[in-house]
Amino acid sequence: MNERTPMQPVIQALGLGKRFHQGPLDVTVLRDVHLQVQAGDTVAIVGASGSGKSTLLHLLGGLDTPSQGSVHLMGQALANLDAAAMGRLRNAHLGFVYQFHHLLPEFSAWTATKPPIKPGSCWPKWVWPSAPSTARQSCLAVSASA
Repeated sequence: MNERTPMQPVIQALGLGKRFHQGPLDVTVLRDVHLQVQAGDTVAIVGASGSGKSTLLHLLGGLDTPSQGSVHLMGQALANLDAAAMGRLRNAHLGFVYQFHHLLPEFSAWTATKPPIKPGSCWPKWVWPSAPSTARQSCLAVSASA
């Protein structure tokens, strides 16, 4: 898997569009979206209900395929990846934090949004500084035992 170059965007959308067809209906939700997000950028996607925010996020995360255009994550064109490669790329470089109704109230914000730990892996470098010390110790223990 190719890693991105220092000046290459972490995520990039080029001419992104999405149309939905159902029977006689043909609805264009997104048209010619261009977006670049560099490492360290903070981005907010805002808009009225039904304006395409969730559709855009699904396309950027590889959860749906665009009707036109392309999405690149860490320099990789998502359209060129099979499901397994897409999953590995997402697991290593992308996280989803859903709206409040997807979160469980019994968890802290950290527990509800942290990346999963699996044997032989740990959190990406960008998560490590914000992890509570007990979580970092658990991560080290999992990595050491793998």
